[in-house]
Amino acid sequence: MNNETYKYIFGPVTSRRLGISLGIDLIPYKTCSLDCIYCECGRTSDSTIEIKEHIPFEGLKDELTTYLNSNIKLDAITFAGSGEPTLHNRIGDVIAFLKENYSEFKVVLLTNSTLFHHAYVRDRVIGADTIIASFDAASENVFKKLNRPHKDLTLFKMKEGLLKLREEYQNEMILEVFIVPGVNDSDDELKKIKIFADSLGPESIQVNSMDRPGTCDWVKSVSKERLKEIETFFGIDSMKFNHLKSTKNISCKDIISEILSTIRRRPCTKSDLKKMTGQNTGVEKALEKLISEDKIVLKKMPRGDFYYTKDRG
Repeated sequence: MNNETYKYIFGPVTSRRLGISLGIDLIPYKTCSLDCIYCECGRTSDSTIEIKEHIPFEGLKDELTTYLNSNIKLDAITFAGSGEPTLHNRIGDVIAFLKENYSEFKVVLLTNSTLFHHAYVRDRVIGADTIIASFDAASENVFKKLNRPHKDLTLFKMKEGLLKLREEYQNEMILEVFIVPGVNDSDDELKKIKIFADSLGPESIQVNSMDRPGTCDWVKSVSKERLKEIETFFGIDSMKFNHLKSTKNISCKDIISEILSTIRRRPCTKSDLKKMTGQNTGVEKALEKLISEDKIVLKKMPRGDFYYTKDRG
């Protein structure tokens, strides 16, 4: 099995929080319980809260076995991708499989936090080493404007679920707050978010702002000065996440398929892709070819030029 045949895993990507991380995408493209205005994957095409086996567990297990048995250098395996991972009813089985067979890797869940009011969802993720849970709004009107939830979701349910998860989950929890100027960056809203964060008591909080191309073009980055003010308000040490456990380059047998698989889920700069693949000239040539074939597009952002696939949405 080569990179071109992988349907459910992608990367690895280099993360300042997690080191070298292999991504698992449990959900079909842009199937989610939210439709966040900043999402790097584009608009939600299938808004749902239906929990089911969205992709085949056995197929994913085969891919993981093939890939992880190839002696690849990794720091973490992360549930991420183009939809909400907890919508998959066998996420607990995937976690158990990884912990039983590949316990040397940290298992991380990135989640929008919307489904933890269900006890069975909390039970399924309890084996993860780290849960990075999003919480962008503490007021219902801001929640609806920023995260655009499924019609049957409420902020109350989300808060209730996170608090219950915190009571039951014994490992590391990180609360992630995405700041959008003019939407959730007022002093009043930030105070409300902090009050909830204090009641939740995560191991740490991370504040993010627009970095990659998002869903709505009008969403802008927070200035560095304002972001620092917000980090100080939340008591965040901004250097806490600025580390990599491993710096070894990763070679890819098929650079083009690896690039396409990754940037469809996570827009990247040329520098990101070079770090991911361990290739310089190869990435340059691959990007030139993909642009000439009109398969990818480029968007300028404050951090640099980001590449993503045209079918991204």
